[in-house]
Amino acid sequence: AVVHLGSADGGSAAGVPDLAKRMRRDQLLVVASTDSTNVAAREAALRDLAARADDSGPTVVLLRLGDVVGVSPSQRTDTLHVRMVRSALLDGRIPVAHPEEWRAVLWMQDLVHAVETLLVSRGRLPHDFNAYDLASFNCRVGQAANEVAQATGARTVIASHHPSGGRDRAGFRLRSDSFQRDF
Repeated sequence: AVVHLGSADGGSAAGVPDLAKRMRRDQLLVVASTDSTNVAAREAALRDLAARADDSGPTVVLLRLGDVVGVSPSQRTDTLHVRMVRSALLDGRIPVAHPEEWRAVLWMQDLVHAVETLLVSRGRLPHDFNAYDLASFNCRVGQAANEVAQATGARTVIASHHPSGGRDRAGFRLRSDSFQRDF
């Protein structure tokens, strides 16, 4: 099995299709990413590799991750919660842009558990290509800022709202239902 969790510089799955081409049918390739750019193209390339006509591609699992938060030697410092805690502790204030937006958050322990589950449960994968969203929870940016402020004693400073007056509350939410169902 090969588990690709991105690179230490923020993660890129650009070379993964080339890696998958060198893998055998009896191997498992797990690709995890928080990168939302070119998701459709990357997913299509991996799906095609898993379904090659000569039946030689590996079983592929694509994990779309929320912002991963937890203790790690290569923990990203640009994720929402980490930035907020850093600002709270260093500046005593938490600047908040678009408090109405949603963010998906994945605890490091939940990511580790999911990857371990995939490695030991490979026979339970329903298809040659499987895509799962993973998040421990979803929260609004403003809610996260308020919780960090409460825990640290910092104050929140609303820097901006959406031009739509807060009606556009999109952002980034994930549902882990399919992973929970399959495992």
